Amino acid sequence: MTAQIPDRLDYEGHEFSIVGIKGEGLAHPLDFGMQPTTIHTGCYRGYYSTYSCVNGKLKLISLTLRTADGTYIAIHDVRPELDRITNRDGKEVTANATYSGLEIDVAFSGGLLVARDFIQEMYVHMGFQKPYAYERVIEMMFRNGQLVGQIDHSDRMAFIRQEVISGEERKPGSFNRDEMKDWIEWTFSLDYD
Repeated sequence: MTAQIPDRLDYEGHEFSIVGIKGEGLAHPLDFGMQPTTIHTGCYRGYYSTYSCVNGKLKLISLTLRTADGTYIAIHDVRPELDRITNRDGKEVTANATYSGLEIDVAFSGGLLVARDFIQEMYVHMGFQKPYAYERVIEMMFRNGQLVGQIDHSDRMAFIRQEVISGEERKPGSFNRDEMKDWIEWTFSLDYD
């Protein structure tokens, strides 16, 4: 298994990783008529996005994806830049496509946990990195794409991080089969409470 590419959020001059989602309305390739498929082991879901939050408004600014059928449709008149590779048979194929400069309003309602300053010692080689693996963690609340509040959870994540480091939290090697299955599902989930 491989660590997954997170979505990103540009906010107040910094790039944050989106490490938790509780709500509805973020952009998905299906919204634009495209079915994603795995890009590579680091992107099983088949796409990743970059958002911005400027003047409290959430916007999709770029989308990278691989489609199941190799068809890429213009998004709001933006054509993709295609990343071409040569496959094992020597044939050139599209590996993925990137749509840049989108500036599309996103009507997300709910919370996003965004984080920056990743702590390399907390790296897990599976799924999405968890919020406690970052120095700075902010919960941003949106209503129809408008920022309505935020809470800094950095101190709380530092406390959880210390529990993980000290061994208060069980390690995957000590799990039985069902617990391991649950742990793997948890690493690939961006849900949070």
